[in-house]
Amino acid sequence: MSQSSAPESPFLTVTQAAEYLRLQPCTLNRWRTTGEGPFFIKAGGRIYYRLADLESYTLERRRRSTAEHRAKKREAASQDRLVIGKLRELAGDGRPRHGG
Repeated sequence: MSQSSAPESPFLTVTQAAEYLRLQPCTLNRWRTTGEGPFFIKAGGRIYYRLADLESYTLERRRRSTAEHRAKKREAASQDRLVIGKLRELAGDGRPRHGG
């Protein structure tokens, strides 16, 4: 009977995840505090990343051109302005309305 080796852990350390993404570990550390970057797991005071989450993170950022990113940001900002306007209307904050 052959002895099989233990399966590799499905979790990557910060250093391993940074290597996978070709980033510095400090970038992942900063992203965790700002809410950016891939999902992570905190277990026993340690931080781990699942490979599937790193792959999802990179796929979500695929672009065909640099303009694509700017267009999405403009669209999101426009939608944010609409939502804020509606919230102000509902709150009746007394600000003048445009376009009747």
